[in-house]
Amino acid sequence: RQDENDIGRPRRRGAGLDQLRADSAFGPWSIRAIALKDTGEILGSINCHHQPMLFAAQGETRMAVEIGYTIFTPWRQRGFGQEAVRGFATWANGKGVEGLVLSIAPQNRASLALAQKLGAIKIGSQIDETDGPEDIFLARI
Repeated sequence: RQDENDIGRPRRRGAGLDQLRADSAFGPWSIRAIALKDTGEILGSINCHHQPMLFAAQGETRMAVEIGYTIFTPWRQRGFGQEAVRGFATWANGKGVEGLVLSIAPQNRASLALAQKLGAIKIGSQIDETDGPEDIFLARI
């Protein structure tokens, strides 16, 4: 079950559907359920904000994709977010992606800790029109 404190939701409802309608090649990069291996119970979701694209940071250019994810409240702090992001990174790397971009609210300690575990480096900050202040990280994969 998702509550109002779940962070990392798609930026607006239907955004992925709009992207699929505009370009069916977005399909593999669209929203995915995060489910328990044993039971299939849905415990969150992970999605890309766009298809892979060239991304320049710190004097390097690499193929990257920005991701967002949600782990529903009852499942947090159990390592599922890390497992999902690492699994997605392995899959994306096989498709030529070399980096993950993470936009994280400064107060989102769990996602900041995950970014650190991924070896992500802070490359900037922004004020998102929907989510407010965010720090931007790049994780090489």
